[in-house]
Amino acid sequence: MSSIQYQTSSSREQETIDAVDLIGGPWAVIESDPGVFTMLMQKLGVRGCEATEIYSLDAESLRSIGRIYGFILCSTYQDEEEPEHPQEDVEAQFWSQKGSIWFANQLITDACATQGLLNVLFNCPDIQLGDHLQRFRDFTQELDPQMKGLAMSNDKDLRNAHNSMARPADVREALSSIAIETSKLEKKKSTQRSARSSSRKKKTETTTQDVYHYIGFVPSNGKVWQLDGLVSGPLEVGNLPQGVQLDTPEGQKSWLTLVQPAITLQIEKMQSHGGDIRVNLLAITNSLWEKYSDEFELLRRERRALERRLNAEVKDWSAKSKENDPSLAERANSLFDGPNSHHSSPFDTAFGLRAQEKQMKVLQLPSDALLENWRQVVDRAGELKALLEEEISKAKRWQSEYIKRTHDYEPFLRELLSALKSEGILDARLNE
Repeated sequence: MSSIQYQTSSSREQETIDAVDLIGGPWAVIESDPGVFTMLMQKLGVRGCEATEIYSLDAESLRSIGRIYGFILCSTYQDEEEPEHPQEDVEAQFWSQKGSIWFANQLITDACATQGLLNVLFNCPDIQLGDHLQRFRDFTQELDPQMKGLAMSNDKDLRNAHNSMARPADVREALSSIAIETSKLEKKKSTQRSARSSSRKKKTETTTQDVYHYIGFVPSNGKVWQLDGLVSGPLEVGNLPQGVQLDTPEGQKSWLTLVQPAITLQIEKMQSHGGDIRVNLLAITNSLWEKYSDEFELLRRERRALERRLNAEVKDWSAKSKENDPSLAERANSLFDGPNSHHSSPFDTAFGLRAQEKQMKVLQLPSDALLENWRQVVDRAGELKALLEEEISKAKRWQSEYIKRTHDYEPFLRELLSALKSEGILDARLNE
């Protein structure tokens, strides 16, 4: 059960009050990595999406990825600096779009990754959010950006999912930061104004550290938006052609054409400050595993339909299929019916319609084209099998990195050092 119930019925009112975390808790730093963001979405209940790292913004590279719902641009900056933003009345822009654009301000520094992710996900109606995120989105829809950010910062489920992707050392550092800030606040309360001014001056002289900053880009309600949690409202990038459908190639081309120069400009601004500014760009896309799985299942059904017609209309078609490639029939059986064949239930809600359309095309083929289409189906199935194996390898790699990242090595190291100390080995090693 979710930690926050967003229903307002009296029967759940006390349960809701008990579940809400009024004090809040630490948010740890997490990496801007496609595996981290994909697993975070899965933990939040999002289905059918993954994060893909983008190395080039040229049209051909983006088109090869498939459907792109939005982008998340990450950069580092010093915590004493503020990222540069255009001087616009962004608050007026927000209120003119109230109810149509979901936008939250970033109120906690280390919550920026989840805040940037939600700013993108909540403006994509085609994404399956899951129960908790859908209730959270609906509950906060009419709130202003600061209240959205406050609601997000104090949601236990969001915070726990976020922190589950962090290193234990970073979680401890976040807890330590809360204790330090609380101690500083108590000291400030007990000192005079002059002492507080001196304290602030000293603080500016301390060593600064890198802070991560996330900016989202997403098409919504006929426009392309730049969603920066450190600005009071969303920034309009441009207008989409009227009536364009984002799930079509034309719709993807339209919004990507608008967003490419905006992302390029933002990256140039970030890098113009000099220093060690690290930038990376993630795209929120359809799950390639689900995409390839559904396509493979469509090919399986198309192959059966083709073979039914071949058996009825083409004499000795199996022997003819071996003329150019003797192993083709054997490879087809191995791909579709062998022990290592891929089997998966369909993911796409429109899979039935797509399968029916494939069946109709097979029925409309002339007899002399059946064998060639069968060969094409087998060849494409081989390609998809290789792609599916790549996705399995990628998932295993992400899982391995997740285990290594989130495992707490500190107890082992503490015991190791204690054992070396008790055996008299540590001092000797330190003196070498």
